[in-house]
Amino acid sequence: MIFSILEKLCIPDGVSGDEASAAQAVAALSREYGKVTVTPLGSVAVTVREPDPGQPHILLDAHLDEIGLIVTAITPEGFLRFSSVGGIDPCLLPSRRVRVLGKEPVYGVITSVPPHLAKGDDEKKAPKMSNLFIDIGMDEASAKELITPGDRAIFSADPVMLGEDRVTSRALDDRACAAILLRTLALVKDQPLPCGLTVLFSSQEETGGAGAGTAAFAFHPDYAIITDVSFAMGAGCRPEDCGELGKGPMIGYAPILCRGIYDRLCALAEERSIPFQREIMSRSTGTNADEFATSRGGIKTGLLSLPLRYMHSPTEVVEISDIEASAQLLAAYLAGGIYEL
Repeated sequence: MIFSILEKLCIPDGVSGDEASAAQAVAALSREYGKVTVTPLGSVAVTVREPDPGQPHILLDAHLDEIGLIVTAITPEGFLRFSSVGGIDPCLLPSRRVRVLGKEPVYGVITSVPPHLAKGDDEKKAPKMSNLFIDIGMDEASAKELITPGDRAIFSADPVMLGEDRVTSRALDDRACAAILLRTLALVKDQPLPCGLTVLFSSQEETGGAGAGTAAFAFHPDYAIITDVSFAMGAGCRPEDCGELGKGPMIGYAPILCRGIYDRLCALAEERSIPFQREIMSRSTGTNADEFATSRGGIKTGLLSLPLRYMHSPTEVVEISDIEASAQLLAAYLAGGIYEL
């Protein structure tokens, strides 16, 4: 079931600032749970339950957008110049297949120099994005009929299973967390929650958090829990920098986060025998939690992170059991009636 949700969420495009396709997909999956609205910046908000008098209002967030590319020019030879949208390592780009989102989808390949033709030290140097192009197999006139500077491009890497419980795809950052929230909504659908509940699928996290910042100001909940991905241990990584796949969500604490929410989530996970990991940060979180915590006069904010390998690449990897454990923990938090210790 979760893999099916991931397919529906990850196949649509949603490069930061151009999330309409992803927004339509998540809206379609959310309508059975509440009233769906779209904010001026393209975030999708689901009003699940208005709080009764005296009840707290809780907001859960996952961001809709993904990293990608933006076309900046078309060369006389028909190649596309581009820049990154969000943080992308140029070393990942040569020879990648992409889909350019022009008047109609156009497939292309990012250029590379064969090793046989590399000269001297050039073959040891990391490529510069300014020296790379997208080859769409067209001349300049044909390219301009379909593509305009400003069009986005995404990696051609839709979801597939790795073994029995892992998934690889582009856009798992952060559509896998959108899947967590949808699964949470399914778990609490028939429960009489002791709180108001809004679920936000926010735009533009990868380019600064504008979707979350504006929505935090507009909805101003009493409590917010942000779901995002964090680093999972893999080959070449340092254990002290990472969580582990299959060990459950990473419950975050940082100076900007609410210690009471952190303690409550950890206590709930222990009570319910839900696997979890602790993630301690000494500064800001680098997630939408920073936007929520500092909105207006401040919002008590928690952070639940999903372990993910190969972040900001076309081949991110998550474990389905971690998605389920995250949803079980959030459902228990919502139903429990105690939101901070």
